[in-house]
Amino acid sequence: MKHKLLLLVLSLLLISKNGLAYDYTKNGIYYTCNSSTRTASVVSGGSGYSGNVTIPPTVTLGNYTYDVTSIGNDAFHNCKSLTSIDIPNSVTSIGNNAFNGCSSLTSVNIPNSVTSIGELAFYGCKSLTSINIPPNSFISIGYLAFYGRKSLTSINIPNSVTSIGNHAFMGCSSLTSVNIPNSVTSIGGSAFSGCTSLTSINIPNSVTSIGGSAFSGCTSLTSIIIPNSITATNSWFEGCSNLQEIILEDSDIPLNDEKGFYTSQVPHPKKLYIGRSVYSYAFKFDSLEILTISNNMEDKDLPSFNGISYPANKIKKIYSNLINPQPSQAKFSSKVYVNATLYVPVGTLDKYQSTKGWKEFFQIIEDPSLGNETSDVKQTNADNPTVKISNGQVSVSGMEDKTLVSVFDINGTHLGSTYSSNGNAVIRTNLPQNAIVITKVGNKSFKTIMK
Repeated sequence: MKHKLLLLVLSLLLISKNGLAYDYTKNGIYYTCNSSTRTASVVSGGSGYSGNVTIPPTVTLGNYTYDVTSIGNDAFHNCKSLTSIDIPNSVTSIGNNAFNGCSSLTSVNIPNSVTSIGELAFYGCKSLTSINIPPNSFISIGYLAFYGRKSLTSINIPNSVTSIGNHAFMGCSSLTSVNIPNSVTSIGGSAFSGCTSLTSINIPNSVTSIGGSAFSGCTSLTSIIIPNSITATNSWFEGCSNLQEIILEDSDIPLNDEKGFYTSQVPHPKKLYIGRSVYSYAFKFDSLEILTISNNMEDKDLPSFNGISYPANKIKKIYSNLINPQPSQAKFSSKVYVNATLYVPVGTLDKYQSTKGWKEFFQIIEDPSLGNETSDVKQTNADNPTVKISNGQVSVSGMEDKTLVSVFDINGTHLGSTYSSNGNAVIRTNLPQNAIVITKVGNKSFKTIMK
Protein backbone atom coordinates (compact mmCIF):
# COMPACT_ATOMS: atom_id res chain seq x y z
CA MET A 1 0.00 0.00 0.00
CA LYS A 2 2.83 2.39 0.93
CA HIS A 3 4.61 1.44 -2.29
CA LYS A 4 1.54 2.30 -4.39
CA LEU A 5 1.08 5.58 -2.51
CA LEU A 6 4.72 6.48 -3.16
CA LEU A 7 4.31 5.78 -6.87
CA LEU A 8 1.22 7.99 -6.95
CA VAL A 9 3.06 10.87 -5.22
CA LEU A 10 6.01 10.53 -7.63
CA SER A 11 3.63 10.56 -10.59
CA LEU A 12 1.98 13.73 -9.35
CA LEU A 13 5.36 15.36 -8.78
CA LEU A 14 6.40 14.44 -12.31
CA ILE A 15 3.23 15.93 -13.72
CA SER A 16 3.80 19.13 -11.70
CA LYS A 17 7.43 19.27 -12.76
CA ASN A 18 6.52 19.06 -16.45
CA GLY A 19 3.86 21.76 -16.00
CA LEU A 20 1.07 19.51 -17.24
CA ALA A 21 -2.35 20.05 -15.67
CA TYR A 22 -4.08 16.67 -15.64
CA ASP A 23 -5.11 14.24 -12.93
CA TYR A 24 -5.44 11.04 -14.87
CA THR A 25 -4.65 9.45 -18.22
CA LYS A 26 -6.10 6.38 -19.89
CA ASN A 27 -5.84 5.09 -23.46
CA GLY A 28 -3.89 8.16 -24.44
CA ILE A 29 -6.51 10.68 -23.20
CA TYR A 30 -5.80 13.10 -20.36
CA TYR A 31 -8.38 14.22 -17.80
CA THR A 32 -8.89 16.51 -14.85
CA CYS A 33 -11.43 15.18 -12.35
CA ASN A 34 -13.79 16.98 -9.98
CA SER A 35 -14.35 14.77 -6.95
CA SER A 36 -17.28 16.80 -5.62
CA THR A 37 -19.34 16.59 -8.84
CA ARG A 38 -17.88 13.31 -10.08
CA THR A 39 -17.23 14.88 -13.48
CA ALA A 40 -14.17 14.84 -15.71
CA SER A 41 -12.84 17.13 -18.41
CA VAL A 42 -10.61 16.19 -21.35
CA VAL A 43 -7.46 18.32 -21.26
CA SER A 44 -4.20 18.74 -23.10
CA GLY A 45 -1.65 15.97 -22.63
CA GLY A 46 2.11 15.78 -22.69
CA SER A 47 2.47 14.03 -26.03
CA GLY A 48 -0.61 15.54 -27.69
CA TYR A 49 -3.20 13.66 -29.71
CA SER A 50 -3.11 12.14 -33.19
CA GLY A 51 -5.13 9.92 -35.53
CA ASN A 52 -8.64 8.94 -34.48
CA VAL A 53 -9.60 9.78 -30.90
CA THR A 54 -12.70 8.41 -29.17
CA ILE A 55 -13.64 10.08 -25.91
CA PRO A 56 -15.51 7.71 -23.54
CA PRO A 57 -18.64 8.93 -21.70
CA THR A 58 -17.16 7.90 -18.32
CA VAL A 59 -13.76 7.22 -16.76
CA THR A 60 -12.89 5.36 -13.58
CA LEU A 61 -10.31 6.67 -11.15
CA GLY A 62 -9.78 4.53 -8.07
CA ASN A 63 -13.15 3.51 -6.73
CA TYR A 64 -15.06 6.30 -8.43
CA THR A 65 -16.61 6.74 -11.87
CA TYR A 66 -16.60 10.21 -13.42
CA ASP A 67 -18.87 11.47 -16.21
CA VAL A 68 -16.89 13.15 -19.00
CA THR A 69 -18.83 16.41 -19.37
CA SER A 70 -16.45 18.80 -21.09
CA ILE A 71 -13.60 19.25 -23.52
CA GLY A 72 -11.41 21.78 -21.79
CA ASN A 73 -9.70 24.91 -23.06
CA ASP A 74 -6.81 24.06 -25.44
CA ALA A 75 -7.50 20.33 -25.04
CA PHE A 76 -6.52 19.47 -28.64
CA HIS A 77 -4.77 22.75 -29.45
CA ASN A 78 -2.27 22.35 -32.32
CA CYS A 79 -2.76 18.57 -32.60
CA LYS A 80 -1.95 18.73 -36.30
CA SER A 81 -2.13 14.94 -36.77
CA LEU A 82 -5.60 14.59 -35.27
CA THR A 83 -7.88 13.34 -38.08
CA SER A 84 -11.18 12.57 -36.33
CA ILE A 85 -12.81 12.93 -32.95
CA ASP A 86 -15.74 11.01 -31.45
CA ILE A 87 -17.48 13.13 -28.79
CA PRO A 88 -19.90 11.29 -26.45
CA ASN A 89 -23.37 12.50 -25.47
CA SER A 90 -22.14 13.16 -21.94
CA VAL A 91 -20.16 16.26 -23.08
CA THR A 92 -22.01 19.56 -22.53
CA SER A 93 -19.32 22.11 -23.40
CA ILE A 94 -16.37 22.56 -25.76
CA GLY A 95 -13.85 25.02 -24.40
CA ASN A 96 -11.90 27.91 -25.88
CA ASN A 97 -9.28 26.87 -28.44
CA ALA A 98 -10.34 23.25 -27.96
CA PHE A 99 -9.43 22.21 -31.52
CA ASN A 100 -7.50 25.29 -32.54
CA GLY A 101 -4.82 24.40 -35.09
CA CYS A 102 -6.03 20.83 -35.77
CA SER A 103 -5.16 21.18 -39.45
CA SER A 104 -5.86 17.53 -40.37
CA LEU A 105 -9.31 17.34 -38.77
CA THR A 106 -11.84 16.83 -41.58
CA SER A 107 -15.22 16.49 -39.85
CA VAL A 108 -16.86 16.86 -36.45
CA ASN A 109 -20.13 15.40 -35.15
CA ILE A 110 -21.25 17.45 -32.19
CA PRO A 111 -23.71 15.57 -29.94
CA ASN A 112 -26.99 17.13 -28.86
CA SER A 113 -25.79 17.26 -25.26
CA VAL A 114 -23.41 20.16 -26.05
CA THR A 115 -24.78 23.55 -24.94
CA SER A 116 -21.83 25.82 -25.77
CA ILE A 117 -18.83 26.07 -28.06
CA GLY A 118 -16.03 28.32 -26.84
CA GLU A 119 -14.00 31.01 -28.53
CA LEU A 120 -11.64 29.97 -31.34
CA ALA A 121 -12.77 26.39 -30.79
CA PHE A 122 -12.12 25.32 -34.41
CA TYR A 123 -9.78 28.08 -35.51
CA GLY A 124 -7.05 26.80 -37.83
CA CYS A 125 -8.89 23.58 -38.76
CA LYS A 126 -8.21 24.18 -42.43
CA SER A 127 -9.29 20.66 -43.53
CA LEU A 128 -12.67 20.83 -41.79
CA THR A 129 -15.36 20.56 -44.51
CA SER A 130 -18.50 19.86 -42.50
CA ILE A 131 -19.85 20.28 -39.00
CA ASN A 132 -22.94 18.39 -37.91
CA ILE A 133 -24.89 20.07 -35.11
CA PRO A 134 -28.02 18.04 -34.23
CA PRO A 135 -31.39 19.58 -33.26
CA ASN A 136 -32.00 20.67 -29.67
CA SER A 137 -28.30 21.14 -29.16
CA PHE A 138 -26.25 24.07 -27.86
CA ILE A 139 -27.47 27.60 -27.16
CA SER A 140 -24.49 29.73 -28.19
CA ILE A 141 -21.76 29.82 -30.81
CA GLY A 142 -18.74 31.59 -29.36
CA TYR A 143 -16.38 34.30 -30.56
CA LEU A 144 -14.30 33.14 -33.56
CA ALA A 145 -15.66 29.61 -33.05
CA PHE A 146 -15.30 28.62 -36.72
CA TYR A 147 -13.18 31.54 -37.90
CA GLY A 148 -11.28 31.02 -41.15
CA ARG A 149 -12.65 27.58 -42.00
CA LYS A 150 -12.01 27.97 -45.74
CA SER A 151 -13.02 24.36 -46.48
CA LEU A 152 -16.33 24.57 -44.60
CA THR A 153 -19.15 24.38 -47.16
CA SER A 154 -22.21 23.89 -44.96
CA ILE A 155 -23.40 24.42 -41.41
CA ASN A 156 -26.62 23.31 -39.78
CA ILE A 157 -27.59 25.62 -36.93
CA PRO A 158 -30.25 23.96 -34.73
CA ASN A 159 -33.25 25.86 -33.35
CA SER A 160 -31.86 25.70 -29.84
CA VAL A 161 -29.13 28.25 -30.62
CA THR A 162 -29.93 31.73 -29.28
CA SER A 163 -26.80 33.68 -30.22
CA ILE A 164 -24.04 33.68 -32.81
CA GLY A 165 -20.86 35.31 -31.49
CA ASN A 166 -18.56 37.92 -33.00
CA HIS A 167 -16.51 36.61 -35.96
CA ALA A 168 -18.10 33.15 -35.46
CA PHE A 169 -17.92 32.20 -39.16
CA MET A 170 -15.68 34.99 -40.39
CA GLY A 171 -13.54 33.99 -43.38
CA CYS A 172 -15.43 30.74 -44.11
CA SER A 173 -14.96 31.44 -47.80
CA SER A 174 -16.53 28.18 -49.07
CA LEU A 175 -19.76 28.52 -47.05
CA THR A 176 -22.58 28.91 -49.59
CA SER A 177 -25.77 29.28 -47.55
CA VAL A 178 -26.90 29.73 -43.95
CA ASN A 179 -30.38 29.23 -42.50
CA ILE A 180 -30.60 30.93 -39.12
CA PRO A 181 -33.38 29.43 -36.96
CA ASN A 182 -35.97 31.62 -35.26
CA SER A 183 -34.48 30.82 -31.87
CA VAL A 184 -31.54 33.16 -32.57
CA THR A 185 -31.90 36.66 -31.10
CA SER A 186 -28.48 38.14 -31.83
CA ILE A 187 -25.79 37.91 -34.51
CA GLY A 188 -22.38 39.20 -33.50
CA GLY A 189 -20.12 41.67 -35.25
CA SER A 190 -18.38 40.31 -38.37
CA ALA A 191 -20.12 36.97 -37.74
CA PHE A 192 -20.14 36.09 -41.46
CA SER A 193 -17.68 38.68 -42.71
CA GLY A 194 -15.59 37.50 -45.65
CA CYS A 195 -17.82 34.52 -46.49
CA THR A 196 -17.26 35.21 -50.16
CA SER A 197 -19.25 32.18 -51.44
CA LEU A 198 -22.34 32.93 -49.34
CA THR A 199 -25.22 33.44 -51.79
CA SER A 200 -28.18 33.48 -49.40
CA ILE A 201 -28.92 33.93 -45.73
CA ASN A 202 -32.23 33.90 -43.90
CA ILE A 203 -32.56 36.29 -40.93
CA PRO A 204 -35.65 35.42 -38.85
CA ASN A 205 -37.87 37.91 -37.04
CA SER A 206 -36.51 36.64 -33.73
CA VAL A 207 -33.23 38.49 -34.34
CA THR A 208 -33.24 41.87 -32.61
CA SER A 209 -29.59 42.85 -32.91
CA ILE A 210 -26.88 42.40 -35.52
CA GLY A 211 -23.34 43.53 -34.86
CA GLY A 212 -21.19 45.76 -37.04
CA SER A 213 -19.97 44.38 -40.39
CA ALA A 214 -21.87 41.14 -39.78
CA PHE A 215 -22.00 40.31 -43.51
CA SER A 216 -19.33 42.61 -44.85
CA GLY A 217 -17.35 41.31 -47.81
CA CYS A 218 -19.97 38.66 -48.71
CA THR A 219 -19.41 39.33 -52.39
CA SER A 220 -21.70 36.53 -53.65
CA LEU A 221 -24.71 37.61 -51.58
CA THR A 222 -27.43 38.69 -54.02
CA SER A 223 -30.50 39.30 -51.86
CA ILE A 224 -31.41 39.95 -48.24
CA ILE A 225 -34.56 40.45 -46.17
CA ILE A 226 -34.24 42.80 -43.17
CA PRO A 227 -36.83 41.62 -40.61
CA ASN A 228 -39.07 44.10 -38.83
CA SER A 229 -37.54 43.05 -35.50
CA ILE A 230 -34.37 44.99 -36.36
CA THR A 231 -34.33 48.67 -35.36
CA ALA A 232 -30.75 49.71 -36.15
CA THR A 233 -27.96 48.65 -38.48
CA ASN A 234 -24.19 48.92 -38.36
CA SER A 235 -22.30 48.56 -41.67
CA TRP A 236 -23.72 45.09 -42.15
CA PHE A 237 -23.30 44.85 -45.91
CA GLU A 238 -20.19 46.85 -46.51
CA GLY A 239 -18.43 45.50 -49.61
CA CYS A 240 -21.34 43.25 -50.67
CA SER A 241 -20.83 44.27 -54.28
CA ASN A 242 -23.43 41.89 -55.77
CA LEU A 243 -26.29 42.61 -53.38
CA GLN A 244 -29.06 43.13 -55.95
CA GLU A 245 -32.30 42.91 -53.95
CA ILE A 246 -33.16 44.26 -50.49
CA ILE A 247 -36.47 43.86 -48.65
CA LEU A 248 -37.20 46.06 -45.64
CA GLU A 249 -40.10 44.34 -43.89
CA ASP A 250 -43.05 46.42 -42.73
CA SER A 251 -42.60 48.16 -39.40
CA ASP A 252 -43.75 51.37 -37.73
CA ILE A 253 -40.31 51.75 -36.14
CA PRO A 254 -37.83 53.59 -38.39
CA LEU A 255 -34.67 51.73 -39.31
CA ASN A 256 -31.91 53.77 -37.72
CA ASP A 257 -28.98 53.31 -40.04
CA GLU A 258 -26.93 56.52 -40.12
CA LYS A 259 -24.03 54.32 -39.04
CA GLY A 260 -25.34 51.25 -40.80
CA PHE A 261 -25.62 51.03 -44.55
CA TYR A 262 -24.08 54.46 -45.06
CA THR A 263 -20.43 53.63 -45.67
CA SER A 264 -18.06 54.08 -48.57
CA GLN A 265 -19.12 50.63 -49.82
CA VAL A 266 -22.89 50.90 -49.29
CA PRO A 267 -25.08 48.53 -51.42
CA HIS A 268 -26.35 49.53 -54.88
CA PRO A 269 -29.55 47.41 -55.08
CA LYS A 270 -31.46 46.86 -58.34
CA LYS A 271 -34.64 45.88 -56.48
CA LEU A 272 -35.95 47.42 -53.26
CA TYR A 273 -39.05 46.69 -51.18
CA ILE A 274 -39.57 49.41 -48.61
CA GLY A 275 -41.96 48.82 -45.71
CA ARG A 276 -40.56 51.23 -43.12
CA SER A 277 -38.92 54.62 -42.83
CA VAL A 278 -35.22 54.58 -43.55
CA TYR A 279 -32.42 57.10 -43.74
CA SER A 280 -32.07 58.62 -47.24
CA TYR A 281 -28.44 57.57 -47.53
CA ALA A 282 -29.13 53.98 -46.51
CA PHE A 283 -28.42 52.89 -50.08
CA LYS A 284 -27.00 54.24 -53.29
CA PHE A 285 -29.93 54.28 -55.68
CA ASP A 286 -28.00 54.75 -58.92
CA SER A 287 -28.57 51.07 -59.92
CA LEU A 288 -32.18 50.80 -58.72
CA GLU A 289 -34.56 49.46 -61.40
CA ILE A 290 -37.59 48.15 -59.50
CA LEU A 291 -39.09 49.81 -56.41
CA THR A 292 -41.98 48.38 -54.38
CA ILE A 293 -43.66 50.61 -51.79
CA SER A 294 -45.66 48.92 -49.02
CA ASN A 295 -49.03 50.26 -47.92
CA ASN A 296 -47.42 50.41 -44.47
CA MET A 297 -45.82 53.62 -45.78
CA GLU A 298 -49.21 55.42 -45.98
CA ASP A 299 -48.33 57.90 -43.23
CA LYS A 300 -44.52 57.76 -43.55
CA ASP A 301 -41.98 59.59 -45.66
CA LEU A 302 -40.02 57.78 -48.32
CA PRO A 303 -36.29 58.31 -48.71
CA SER A 304 -35.24 60.68 -51.47
CA PHE A 305 -34.65 58.94 -54.78
CA ASN A 306 -33.32 62.14 -56.30
CA GLY A 307 -30.15 62.66 -54.30
CA ILE A 308 -27.30 64.70 -55.72
CA SER A 309 -24.66 61.96 -55.52
CA TYR A 310 -26.61 58.82 -56.43
CA PRO A 311 -29.99 59.67 -58.01
CA ALA A 312 -32.27 56.77 -58.97
CA ASN A 313 -32.37 57.61 -62.67
CA LYS A 314 -32.52 53.94 -63.78
CA ILE A 315 -35.86 53.09 -62.17
CA LYS A 316 -38.07 51.27 -64.68
CA LYS A 317 -40.98 50.12 -62.51
CA ILE A 318 -42.54 51.39 -59.28
CA TYR A 319 -45.17 49.28 -57.53
CA SER A 320 -47.00 51.49 -55.04
CA ASN A 321 -49.42 49.98 -52.54
CA LEU A 322 -50.35 53.42 -51.21
CA ILE A 323 -54.10 54.03 -51.21
CA ASN A 324 -53.75 57.70 -50.31
CA PRO A 325 -50.55 59.04 -51.90
CA GLN A 326 -49.16 62.22 -50.37
CA PRO A 327 -47.20 64.99 -52.15
CA SER A 328 -44.37 64.81 -49.59
CA GLN A 329 -43.73 61.13 -50.38
CA ALA A 330 -42.74 61.50 -54.04
CA LYS A 331 -39.06 62.37 -54.44
CA PHE A 332 -38.01 61.28 -57.91
CA SER A 333 -35.94 62.77 -60.71
CA SER A 334 -37.35 64.05 -63.99
CA LYS A 335 -35.81 61.04 -65.79
CA VAL A 336 -37.81 58.67 -63.61
CA TYR A 337 -41.05 60.56 -64.23
CA VAL A 338 -40.49 60.17 -67.98
CA ASN A 339 -39.07 56.64 -68.22
CA ALA A 340 -40.58 54.65 -65.33
CA THR A 341 -44.01 53.03 -65.15
CA LEU A 342 -45.93 53.61 -61.92
CA TYR A 343 -48.26 50.75 -60.92
CA VAL A 344 -50.99 51.65 -58.38
CA PRO A 345 -53.92 49.90 -56.63
CA VAL A 346 -57.22 49.57 -58.49
CA GLY A 347 -59.46 52.60 -57.89
CA THR A 348 -56.64 55.00 -57.00
CA LEU A 349 -55.66 56.22 -60.48
CA ASP A 350 -57.45 59.56 -60.06
CA LYS A 351 -55.70 60.19 -56.74
CA TYR A 352 -52.26 59.64 -58.23
CA GLN A 353 -53.06 61.72 -61.32
CA SER A 354 -54.13 64.65 -59.16
CA THR A 355 -51.43 64.52 -56.44
CA LYS A 356 -48.27 66.58 -56.82
CA GLY A 357 -45.14 64.47 -56.98
CA TRP A 358 -47.10 61.53 -58.40
CA LYS A 359 -49.09 63.08 -61.25
CA GLU A 360 -45.79 63.87 -62.99
CA PHE A 361 -45.37 60.23 -64.02
CA PHE A 362 -46.05 59.82 -67.75
CA GLN A 363 -47.27 56.23 -67.28
CA ILE A 364 -49.58 55.27 -64.40
CA ILE A 365 -51.31 51.88 -64.55
CA GLU A 366 -53.72 50.23 -62.10
CA ASP A 367 -52.61 46.78 -60.87
CA PRO A 368 -55.12 44.48 -59.07
CA SER A 369 -52.35 42.78 -57.05
CA LEU A 370 -51.54 46.02 -55.21
CA GLY A 371 -53.08 47.67 -52.14
CA ASN A 372 -56.16 46.13 -50.53
CA GLU A 373 -57.74 44.91 -53.76
CA THR A 374 -58.36 41.14 -53.58
CA SER A 375 -61.24 40.54 -56.04
CA ASP A 376 -58.91 39.21 -58.74
CA VAL A 377 -56.75 37.17 -56.39
CA LYS A 378 -56.45 33.54 -57.51
CA GLN A 379 -57.71 30.72 -55.32
CA THR A 380 -55.42 28.01 -53.97
CA ASN A 381 -56.66 25.28 -56.29
CA ALA A 382 -53.92 26.32 -58.74
CA ASP A 383 -51.69 23.37 -59.56
CA ASN A 384 -48.41 25.32 -59.42
CA PRO A 385 -47.44 26.51 -56.90
CA THR A 386 -49.25 24.94 -53.95
CA VAL A 387 -50.11 27.01 -50.86
CA LYS A 388 -51.02 25.34 -47.56
CA ILE A 389 -51.93 27.33 -44.46
CA SER A 390 -52.50 26.02 -40.92
CA ASN A 391 -51.59 26.82 -37.31
CA GLY A 392 -50.28 30.26 -38.26
CA GLN A 393 -47.84 28.83 -40.83
CA VAL A 394 -47.86 29.47 -44.58
CA SER A 395 -46.16 26.70 -46.60
CA VAL A 396 -45.59 27.07 -50.35
CA SER A 397 -44.19 24.39 -52.67
CA GLY A 398 -43.66 23.82 -56.38
CA MET A 399 -41.59 26.93 -57.18
CA GLU A 400 -38.28 27.68 -58.76
CA ASP A 401 -35.50 28.37 -56.27
CA LYS A 402 -35.06 31.96 -55.05
CA THR A 403 -38.71 32.85 -55.82
CA LEU A 404 -39.83 35.70 -53.55
CA VAL A 405 -42.79 34.71 -51.33
CA SER A 406 -44.63 37.40 -49.34
CA VAL A 407 -47.58 37.08 -46.96
CA PHE A 408 -50.19 39.78 -46.19
CA ASP A 409 -53.35 39.95 -44.11
CA ILE A 410 -56.69 41.03 -45.59
CA ASN A 411 -55.83 44.68 -44.87
CA GLY A 412 -52.65 44.45 -46.90
CA THR A 413 -50.31 44.46 -43.89
CA HIS A 414 -47.05 42.74 -44.78
CA LEU A 415 -46.49 39.78 -42.43
CA GLY A 416 -43.25 38.39 -43.78
CA SER A 417 -41.20 37.49 -46.84
CA THR A 418 -38.67 34.86 -47.77
CA TYR A 419 -37.06 33.24 -50.79
CA SER A 420 -37.80 29.65 -51.79
CA SER A 421 -35.16 26.99 -51.33
CA ASN A 422 -35.41 23.59 -53.06
CA GLY A 423 -38.80 24.70 -54.34
CA ASN A 424 -40.25 25.34 -50.87
CA ALA A 425 -40.83 28.28 -48.54
CA VAL A 426 -42.27 28.62 -45.03
CA ILE A 427 -43.42 31.82 -43.32
CA ARG A 428 -44.75 31.83 -39.76
CA THR A 429 -47.41 34.35 -38.72
CA ASN A 430 -49.50 35.15 -35.64
CA LEU A 431 -52.77 35.10 -37.54
CA PRO A 432 -55.66 33.33 -35.79
CA GLN A 433 -57.85 30.58 -37.19
CA ASN A 434 -60.23 31.64 -40.00
CA ALA A 435 -58.16 34.73 -40.83
CA ILE A 436 -57.87 35.54 -44.54
CA VAL A 437 -54.31 35.36 -45.83
CA ILE A 438 -52.91 36.78 -49.07
CA THR A 439 -49.80 34.95 -50.28
CA LYS A 440 -47.84 36.45 -53.15
CA VAL A 441 -45.58 33.99 -54.99
CA GLY A 442 -43.54 35.75 -57.63
CA ASN A 443 -46.18 37.50 -59.77
CA LYS A 444 -49.07 35.28 -58.59
CA SER A 445 -51.29 35.92 -55.58
CA PHE A 446 -53.41 33.47 -53.58
CA LYS A 447 -56.21 34.05 -51.07
CA THR A 448 -56.72 31.41 -48.36
CA ILE A 449 -58.27 30.99 -44.93
CA MET A 450 -56.07 30.08 -41.98
CA LYS A 451 -57.04 26.66 -40.59
